[in-house]
Amino acid sequence: MAVLDPLAPDQRAVVGLVLQQGRSYQEIADLLGISRSAVRARAHAGLAALAPRDAEVPADEAAQLADFLLGQQDEAGAASARELIADSSDARRWASRVAERLRELAPERVPELEATDAPPPAPRPRSTRTPAPRHGAEEARSERPALRSSKLGGVLLIAGTVLVVAIVIAFVVLGGNDDSPDNAGSATPAPTATATATPRVVGQIPLTGAGKAKGTMTLFLLGRQLGFQIQGQDVPANSGSDRYAVWFTGPGGKADLIGVARDPVGADGVLGVSGPPAENAAQFPQQLAAHRRVVVSRESKTGTTKPGPIVLSGKLPSASSG
Repeated sequence: MAVLDPLAPDQRAVVGLVLQQGRSYQEIADLLGISRSAVRARAHAGLAALAPRDAEVPADEAAQLADFLLGQQDEAGAASARELIADSSDARRWASRVAERLRELAPERVPELEATDAPPPAPRPRSTRTPAPRHGAEEARSERPALRSSKLGGVLLIAGTVLVVAIVIAFVVLGGNDDSPDNAGSATPAPTATATATPRVVGQIPLTGAGKAKGTMTLFLLGRQLGFQIQGQDVPANSGSDRYAVWFTGPGGKADLIGVARDPVGADGVLGVSGPPAENAAQFPQQLAAHRRVVVSRESKTGTTKPGPIVLSGKLPSASSG
């Protein structure tokens, strides 16, 4: 997802869940086990990374515009945001540029900005309030050559994914001391643009398939709990009542269902799946450690115990470390 490449991993996960799956801030907070305000902060920081540098928008107004573009406001809030866009050339420039980028990912979920025949208002005097923050990762990129993005829309392996995830699996499955600040801080390296970054991204697994289909499975460490998000592109559209499901498979004929796509894949070929479900959260780390591959299959029936036609697959860290 190249449009989200400038975002830190935690910001990318939140914005992706909002745009690709239509989730609210509260739904994402419940899914990830963090507060709604923490989710909202990541969304704001992510959109700030996409905003034009020449738009002088105070932080509170940038937050209002971000909530509007992500569909997280009630009717009154959306009307207030539209009024801000109409009255401020900086806000209009900020919102127009960010909306343009977001439509590359999910055009149907980004609100249209009303065109106006009136001349744009003059830029406001530079405000004494703090402008929308440019977070650490982006500031660092401006001081050093940027990493070249892969075709999967970001670096597929973060800081030695296999080794890092293997350490996390051992920490979660075999036990660890959460009471020790040193241990909690050294479980995984977590470079991120959000100062209070939870969940922590511990690795990304590339997924490939027949034809053009491809994607990434991102693994998160949420305290002592692991979670995942899968993003795919060029995935065949669903038809009828079939849905895409995520499985861990191997060795041999072993298979565990770990998630089902909430929304069908449309003509844009974009797939989004997150999990594990709450009822499976406790078993997820052990399942990750016990299996060899992750696969995305197309399922037309419920209650199946084996994957149907496989569209995407990738090798789990346990397959490389064992």
